[in-house]
Formats: sequence, structure tokens, C-alpha cells
Amino acid sequence: MVYCPMCSGSAKRVARHGWKDFFLHLMGYYPFRCTLCHHRFRLRRRT
Repeated sequence: MVYCPMCSGSAKRVARHGWKDFFLHLMGYYPFRCTLCHHRFRLRRRT
């Protein structure tokens, strides 16, 4: 389970948008959005 760093609510993985998200995907980062506060953030892939 992924939690939001702003409000500690649960977060869902969202689609990538733009070149920045594409580049970060190559580095192992994925975009997430909080279901409570709608804060968008990126986290590194877990192994």
C-alpha cells in the first residue's frame, strides 16, 4: 500500500504525463495521486 506524504491517505498509481514523467520512469520512479487530498507525487519502484 502506498501512502501520501502530505496527508497519509492512500494513493493510487496514475498515468504518466509529459517528458518529465517519461524520463523519471526510466530512472525507476512512478507517479501516484492521493485519493484524499489529490496531491500528485512520485515514488521509486520497490524491489
